[in-house]
Amino acid sequence: MGFFDYLESTDWNAAYVLLTRGDVPLLFQLLAINTIFFIVFIMRKATARHRMRTASVYAVQGILLAANLSIVLQDKLWFAIQKYTIL
Repeated sequence: MGFFDYLESTDWNAAYVLLTRGDVPLLFQLLAINTIFFIVFIMRKATARHRMRTASVYAVQGILLAANLSIVLQDKLWFAIQKYTIL
């Protein structure tokens, strides 16, 4: 069975329901944010004439790490925001 056969035999309706019901699994959230950063990195590398400074690379990696941690800890962060702020 080839790759395209697997694509054709996939239950895309179930995947769509899984992603749109509002409770997306953690793996898909991490995959989405990392994919966005990877696309930005590839576009930057393909279009830029200069290499990024070391400080900029560390800043981008720090932002990506913070984004991943916020996804992993989103329930606890949301609880802390609700507990310590007056809305």
